[in-house]
Amino acid sequence: MKFLLASSRTRASAAFLLTSLICCATPGRQNTGDAPPRGEVVTAETIAASGASTMWDALRLCVRSHTFFEHGSRPAQVRSNRPNPTLFGNTGPIILVDNLRVLDLRWLREMPASDIELIRVLSSVDGTTSYGADAANGVILITTGRSDPLH
Repeated sequence: MKFLLASSRTRASAAFLLTSLICCATPGRQNTGDAPPRGEVVTAETIAASGASTMWDALRLCVRSHTFFEHGSRPAQVRSNRPNPTLFGNTGPIILVDNLRVLDLRWLREMPASDIELIRVLSSVDGTTSYGADAANGVILITTGRSDPLH
């Protein structure tokens, strides 16, 4: 893409602006330096003490920042407890298990809670900074001790 600019000063300003936009829009880049993301953290010890038997139960019993809805006995929906949802509506957070996105919440009912090492809940700001606009309602990161969470 070529730009016709009147002077070298204007070209330098445009290059700086373009570089700034690219850096800010890159997923995974945080502008907060080395500070860890804010948010709720749930450890394996807390999950074990809760008596949860599945990942869904662990989320439902231990994560206080969200409400976990069921339809009958099936996982149905996750909503933030924040009073004001984002512009995208309150569609719920992205849920990742070992960096794999969970598209069907019923899958969480099949995985044992004992596999969870850590649950970290990212706010909408930290979620969008790390995972892009899809994470406008936050992110729930579940880390397991397994090398392959699908098996």
